[in-house]
Amino acid sequence: DFGDVQLHPATGAAGDELWISDGSAAGTHMVKDINPGGQGSSPHSLEIMDDVLYFSADDGVAGDELWRSDGTAMGTWRVADILAGEGASGPGEFAAAEGTLYFLAYTPDAGPELWRSDGTDAGTVPVTDVAVPEISSVSSCIGGRGRVFCAANDGATGRELWFSDGTEAGTFLVRDIAPGFAGSNPWPIVIVGGSLLFAANDGTGSALWVSDGTEAGTAVLK
Repeated sequence: DFGDVQLHPATGAAGDELWISDGSAAGTHMVKDINPGGQGSSPHSLEIMDDVLYFSADDGVAGDELWRSDGTAMGTWRVADILAGEGASGPGEFAAAEGTLYFLAYTPDAGPELWRSDGTDAGTVPVTDVAVPEISSVSSCIGGRGRVFCAANDGATGRELWFSDGTEAGTFLVRDIAPGFAGSNPWPIVIVGGSLLFAANDGTGSALWVSDGTEAGTAVLK
């Protein structure tokens, strides 16, 4: 939802690009031809934060990177070229939390890790390197109250629930629900009435869990 309009990618002569619609034929048009020509920029992973749309797109120059749009051509631009040059950092798993956009992005040095952005190039930075390259695989992120919860693998505990307030010191494993390398694989992760709920398997079977972001406050709900 983007005010009273819907934003979506659509395919035509320009390829797969970002479009906008107010529900009428006259009010349905391409926002911007990000990758001129028929190839298209393939916008994906759309997320709204502070009335601005954030998404991943490939302009044919910088690869698949982080973009933003206010629904106009002039107001649509690349936020940051995280993996400089033609390489693609492939931002995804977006989660907005009080002016901070959290997402997964790839770099050769750190692998797929958690990043954050305030919508500017300078304000787009890695949160922390959870694990060695290609192990952390952050996913299922959900944001709220300036923080984010994700499923991640640090290479020692398997895929478990992690918490981050956007700082390295404030990014940590909430609880090793399935001790050892196996991981409890928390998914899906949702916020209901202020409570974080998720499904996880502690080794005895999948169950509904609840967490307040602390180890002591993370337990089987039912």
